[in-house]
Amino acid sequence: MLAANDHDTDGDGIPDTWELRYGLNPDDPRDAEIDVNGNGLSNLEEYERGYDPFSQDTDGDGVLNTAETGGLFGFITDPLLNDTDSDGLNDLIEVLYYVDFTDERDLAGLTGNTSDLRNLRVNYSYPLDPLRNDTDRDGLEDGDEVSRGTSPILSDTDRDGLGDGNEVNEYGTDPLKVDTDGDWLSDLEEVTEGDDGYVTDPLDPDTDDDGIIDGEESMPLGTTPIPPSTHALSFEEFVSGNLYAGEYVTTMGRVVKTPSVGATGNSSYTIELDDPFKTTTGVHMYLTRGNTTFHWVYDGDIRIFDDDLGFSIEKGDVLLIVGLAGWVSGIKRPITVGTSANDSQGCVYLVIDPVSLSKREFTSMDHIKLRYDITATSSPVLLQDTQSGQDEEGGEAEVDNTLEKPVRIFIEADPPSRDKDGNMTARLTTYLTDVRGIPIDPSPPVSFKITAGDGWINGSTLSVKGAFTSVNITTATGGVVNVTASSSELVSDEISIDFGGGNRLSRKISYMLVALALGGIAFMVIRKWKKGGSRHWVVVGAKKGKGNLYVVKIKKDGESRVIKLERSEYAELRKNKKIEKDGVKLVIER
Repeated sequence: MLAANDHDTDGDGIPDTWELRYGLNPDDPRDAEIDVNGNGLSNLEEYERGYDPFSQDTDGDGVLNTAETGGLFGFITDPLLNDTDSDGLNDLIEVLYYVDFTDERDLAGLTGNTSDLRNLRVNYSYPLDPLRNDTDRDGLEDGDEVSRGTSPILSDTDRDGLGDGNEVNEYGTDPLKVDTDGDWLSDLEEVTEGDDGYVTDPLDPDTDDDGIIDGEESMPLGTTPIPPSTHALSFEEFVSGNLYAGEYVTTMGRVVKTPSVGATGNSSYTIELDDPFKTTTGVHMYLTRGNTTFHWVYDGDIRIFDDDLGFSIEKGDVLLIVGLAGWVSGIKRPITVGTSANDSQGCVYLVIDPVSLSKREFTSMDHIKLRYDITATSSPVLLQDTQSGQDEEGGEAEVDNTLEKPVRIFIEADPPSRDKDGNMTARLTTYLTDVRGIPIDPSPPVSFKITAGDGWINGSTLSVKGAFTSVNITTATGGVVNVTASSSELVSDEISIDFGGGNRLSRKISYMLVALALGGIAFMVIRKWKKGGSRHWVVVGAKKGKGNLYVVKIKKDGESRVIKLERSEYAELRKNKKIEKDGVKLVIER
């Protein structure tokens, strides 16, 4: 558009001063239609856009106009846009992969010196598409991927089964980490509904906030790779060959031979391990712990106490190991932890039940996994009320926290004493534990039964307000009285109380020691237990699923299944503690 004071002698739409500046003829209107620099624009259009009609790289992207419009590097890009596909990477960066630095014609199509261009390609060595802003079609633009560190040509950079775009835009997970929250489960495993019907939070290593990470709850110990390992091997798999030699692996073994005193120096030791479930012959696992401090314990037996792990190592101990797998040599396959920079991230855990632990010296729980059954699992998801409601009588409904069914019941007895009536009385205490060995608080109802001897149970002292349930057992005749306790279809071992012999018990377990052994592990408040009827399904767990769906786990008469509820249906269930869905009656027991 000409200004009022611009002269245009030849009337071609270009001011005389602009034509003279760029060497055009102000008396010849034909030069207005000429494209001098090959960018597809006539001189008139160059003037109207404010461009230099003689610039060989109008958009300044480092690729000449003619190379862009002629498709020299396999793509016809826009010479007027330095980033044709608007993905945050200019056209030069996106075509550099296709440049042949031995071809003079290719080099002539670019600006800049060859050395700088070579260095630039080292930083952007991807076969990108300058006409597509998302080359790998994963939902993230190429420029965004380069800035994040993800690959613009791989839709799943960390190869965890979730696309980079899904991780960033949908789940908020790290597309560079297989396991964003470090809970031993890959991001895909967490957001995908498993056989138990649950999905866990890929951003929270402990979805149910019970102090046990999701991976440890979801799978039996030793079957889930513990970082930095990405492979989990059974003992049999580990000793059967050189699988994953030179890499971190997760495996388990049972100690069959501990080190000899002073045989391994001051900072390392080696122990021999067999299958944790059976005795085998042939190749055994040999664990070497390096760069550690330890001392020897003498109390009848001589054993090694690892100060860094916080426990002694004894024959029969089951160890969960994350270490560098070696190569089979004869009847040995080594695995090392902490012997060099190559295995410095490994770790060792003692797998033990609380009662056995109570009889052991230990200084830390950091490397101890409490289990009664190392093959057992528990749900990583709990059903929790986030809002207070009202019960059917209009009162405040209690918060419902659902934990796995108790797996073991213990019974203990205090030494007998004589009461004011001259009878002999002993106090019995029981407690139930979950699969991890944690006492359940409050305790479900417990019943006691005298199986032999002459005595009676004083039920007036029955208490179910805490984790422990206590009663008094009394006898007038003395002698031995045998008692069992039962709850939730579980029956304790039989305990014998010798009222005639004073305070000797055939089986005495100190629950105070067990409580001490569990120091630092808080009791978990769970829902009240109540006998479930067979007419309805009892809700035992729930988890937010995809969209507006909730995945609810239900049980009836020992059978488990999963049902999906809409958000409105789930809200009704939480409010009324019951709902009927497709002919199935669901209840949340108070």
